[in-house]
Amino acid sequence: MAGISVGVVSYGSRGAAIADALAASSYKPRLYIASKQLNPMNIETARRTGGGHIVVPDLSDIKALSDFFSESDVDFVVPGPEASIIAGLNDRLGQYSIPALCPPKEYAIEASKVRQREILQEITPEANPRFRVFEVGKCSASGVKSWMKKLGCRVAIKPDAPGFGKGVGVSGDHFEPTEEGCYRFFMDSLKSMDNGDKLIIEEQIKGEESSYQVFCDGEHIVPVPDTRDYKRAFEGDKGPNTGGMGSYCDTNAWLPFMTEEEREEETKITKALFEQLRKNGADDEIIGIPFYMAFIHTGKGSKVLEVNSRPGDPEILNIMPLIGRDFMDICYAMFDGEFDLKSLKLVPKSSVVIYKVPPTYGGKEPSYEGSREVDLSKAMKMMEESPDKYRVYPGDMALEDDRTYAIKSRTVACVGIGDNIEEARNRALEVTDAVDGGSLWFREDIASRKHIGASIKHMEKLRAA
Repeated sequence: MAGISVGVVSYGSRGAAIADALAASSYKPRLYIASKQLNPMNIETARRTGGGHIVVPDLSDIKALSDFFSESDVDFVVPGPEASIIAGLNDRLGQYSIPALCPPKEYAIEASKVRQREILQEITPEANPRFRVFEVGKCSASGVKSWMKKLGCRVAIKPDAPGFGKGVGVSGDHFEPTEEGCYRFFMDSLKSMDNGDKLIIEEQIKGEESSYQVFCDGEHIVPVPDTRDYKRAFEGDKGPNTGGMGSYCDTNAWLPFMTEEEREEETKITKALFEQLRKNGADDEIIGIPFYMAFIHTGKGSKVLEVNSRPGDPEILNIMPLIGRDFMDICYAMFDGEFDLKSLKLVPKSSVVIYKVPPTYGGKEPSYEGSREVDLSKAMKMMEESPDKYRVYPGDMALEDDRTYAIKSRTVACVGIGDNIEEARNRALEVTDAVDGGSLWFREDIASRKHIGASIKHMEKLRAA
């Protein structure tokens, strides 16, 4: 099939991984990539495939995106980040008869945390934490404090609108687990909100987390192996939440601390959500990777922490190197409604992702001292020579005068692939060390035997309680 052009929306390593997989296709598509910054891999990928690259600083600017893709006469678009999906990129591209591998705006479920909770409460209440919704301008201090007290002041406070992790507060992490501490954080949250805006106060759940992602053709959902994301900035799961410092997946579909039954429970809950949305009119509109479900396993059932309508970052980086089929064929299968697990042909390997990040990321250092220049040449050579062992996906980096520089978020994702988690972790560490950026740092306990062992023991304790 000659003369194919594909559009990609990219912010960071997730988009770079998607573009890299498309560029490796036997269809030899021209790639037109819209990036939030001058990502060095995206620029090279667009050049090498005969496509084009544009910087769109605000990826919710669907006019700029759709103008670029329509002028480039692309056959379809694969968006990575959530901002463009929530803003309605699918709907906008539809005006140009360009299909997008993502749900339309109406089914971008992460746009409202309240909607997520209400849908789950309707179809599978046992998967919901206890929660209440409070509207700014209508909630009373006594009502808020009474609910916090009922939950033992062990709560999570979440604004309704998508903040991509920002603005969420958890007792014990962001405020004291006391009535005064909880209420103070609640009131501070209101300062940036308007009357009519909503917040959720839900119970804080203790357990072990997993990320569950599915590919979908509008009729079928096909799950890929579970991954474990490391949200906390520092080792031992300390420090503030980040976008994710790294992740791992096993050769099994479920993680070492999980049981097969817990994996089946995730599938049951996700299918229920999918069928409910289809019943409400979505029909075959929910395609791509429309469900990235964050679960927490408690030993007494699994709870849903959040639902997203796009691939996870870093979680999708674990999966992309394991896909054993031409990624363009996978995209076509989803558009055509002919997708099943065999379509993926996943390689039975483990993978580990480690992010190298700037010194200011996660609050490690107050300021960025030293050079921001990053040399990826050794790491990229490792990937070129052994793509079955190493992958490198530049993230928040910018190309300037033929040199690459770290910006402020996660700089580069380094992926190791192996026959087991330990081998994959060792390879991830090898390629991480090959990234030359003096001030960059990474979390060294990702996928470590010690950390995984602690998760296993924790789940054993929870199940026995």
